[in-house]
Amino acid sequence: MVNKIERAISAMWACACPSDYDAWFKLLCAIKSAGVPKDEARHWCESGDGFIAADFESKWERGIKEGGAIKAASLFATAFSQGWKDPSKSRPKGSNGTRPNLPLIQAKQTPQTPVKQAGNSNAAQVWSRCIPATDAEAYIHKKQGKPDGLKVYPASASPLVIRGQNVAGYLAVPCWSGNDLQTLQFIPPDGGDKLNLPGASFADGFFVVGNLATAKKIFIVEGVGQAWATTKADPASAAVVCFGAGRMARIAKLLRDKYPVLKGGSK
Repeated sequence: MVNKIERAISAMWACACPSDYDAWFKLLCAIKSAGVPKDEARHWCESGDGFIAADFESKWERGIKEGGAIKAASLFATAFSQGWKDPSKSRPKGSNGTRPNLPLIQAKQTPQTPVKQAGNSNAAQVWSRCIPATDAEAYIHKKQGKPDGLKVYPASASPLVIRGQNVAGYLAVPCWSGNDLQTLQFIPPDGGDKLNLPGASFADGFFVVGNLATAKKIFIVEGVGQAWATTKADPASAAVVCFGAGRMARIAKLLRDKYPVLKGGSK
């Protein structure tokens, strides 16, 4: 049987990390009130767009007041609204047999199916719908990149809407932790915001351009476009895509012991 902290973590990962600042902060208040550990909450925040480490640290340490108005109930209510299945029990009913009304954190996100923290089943399902990318993809052609390891979400698959955008035709970049697929990032063909699969954590995952085992130098970069540019300039190198500047130091630390050739070439 899951304990209270495990239940809170499960609910948190069922929620899409809001891109709207106010909605993000309110949900973060509820997450802390529910007893989610700081490191786990930070990983969840990293799954959203525009993660800023300094903002998270200041809000978690000083901005969220103990005993504040936003309680743990708001986290669970938001998770239920996004399809969460309570792993410990079914959602309680009120005295009249209806579901109790709890305050919701309204995020500017499309509700998504809840997913697991590691080896996300939802990410794997979405990935299985994708088709292999080719050199003809607009983003790859524009950046003079390579389709190796990438896919495209096809228009023939079930619609996948993220932040109000149907990602049909978007390039899908996988985030791997070993053999476990953590999440996916979708890149529009003609410019615009990159979209991360809601409800899934990047965790310790990354995407590699090149061969880490044989590389003379390994660069840590934010996005796949930078990875292509770096390895094109230095063909003997490899580049590790961290999916955002906020994750670069963490991924560099993970890789440094395993690959001694890793240098401080962050891009």
